[in-house]
Amino acid sequence: MTSVYTTEATSNRLLGMMKPTRSLGHDAAGNTTADSGYGLGSYSATYGLDNRMAALSKAGVTTTYALDGMGRRVRKHDGTGPASFTGLRSSAPLA
Repeated sequence: MTSVYTTEATSNRLLGMMKPTRSLGHDAAGNTTADSGYGLGSYSATYGLDNRMAALSKAGVTTTYALDGMGRRVRKHDGTGPASFTGLRSSAPLA
């Protein structure tokens, strides 16, 4: 099977592909904001002013992310259970 890719004429942004069919959306900064097709369902993402992913949504579930003062991802929460914390020592405050 040979895949066919579609790119934006003025940049190298991937807009979509066929075999398998998939569509991508981007914001003005070039961040991928939508991804659909290939049996994956549909994803949408939002980004903060720093162009880091702030939230990812799929099938009505939105997962949010928090960063510490050094830009490290320290919290992930999908609204279905307790938030998970990564990269933190127990004495370190959550930024």
